Amino acid sequence: MIVRVMGEGQYRVDGGLVSRFEETDQHLLAAVHRGDDAAYHMHLREVLDLVRQGVSVPIGELVSSDLIVPGSDMTLRDARRILEEHPE
Repeated sequence: MIVRVMGEGQYRVDGGLVSRFEETDQHLLAAVHRGDDAAYHMHLREVLDLVRQGVSVPIGELVSSDLIVPGSDMTLRDARRILEEHPE
């Protein structure tokens, strides 16, 4: 799975990390929908920690992302706005 961290780059997340990542990402998404700022930042840190355990995709390599996650500096408000503009 290729995951793009907004403002940072792409990572290849493989194997056992994928299921942990998907579970944690669901918690992050739920916190965004609830408007729970503390939970959003906690789960965002967890998601980013898991993604960064993957292998960084070299800048010159062009691959499409399977998923895009907020960067560490994105606010809950901005995350909610992006989800409203691009619901899936």
